Amino acid sequence: MRFTCAVVVPLLVLVLAGCSRITVTAEHDPAANFGALHTYAWRPGPQQGVGDPRFDSTLIDKRVRPAIDRVLAAKGYQMAAPGTAADFLVGYHAVVRQKTSGQTISRWYGYRVGGARGGPQAYAHDYDEGTLLIDVIDPATMQLLWRGSGTRVVDPQASPEKREQRINEAVDQVLADFPPR
Repeated sequence: MRFTCAVVVPLLVLVLAGCSRITVTAEHDPAANFGALHTYAWRPGPQQGVGDPRFDSTLIDKRVRPAIDRVLAAKGYQMAAPGTAADFLVGYHAVVRQKTSGQTISRWYGYRVGGARGGPQAYAHDYDEGTLLIDVIDPATMQLLWRGSGTRVVDPQASPEKREQRINEAVDQVLADFPPR
């Protein structure tokens, strides 16, 4: 029984983490006129990296930018022509934090065998949680008009195809509430 719990519980935590959903939040400036926004440009300068060499690379940027461009185009926004003013700027930040989840399993099932009882077993699992923040900025004031974020468990072992799929899912879900209704 001890072997089964020692193997099954950590595997269960890993499986559930792999199936994790994206937690999405969004907030906006209630005074902003989102109906007047039609064209966008990327915020000048480099986007903020995650600060973790496992995830910080131009390869991530090459996945996130096209995903954001795709969703904005599907919503009817156009990239501003070079040299023309855009109605809004878009930028993103990515953050990865190490988290720990814990679980306690009782080994006592109501029977007493030989005078001994099984006590609870505690298990801890470390994992990475990634957050993608997407910003919409007023180019005249550089003030934030809208920010959406999506948080999910990150799999550092994921294939490049799986990473791209997860980035696309995150961008789709974060921008689902842009513009705010």
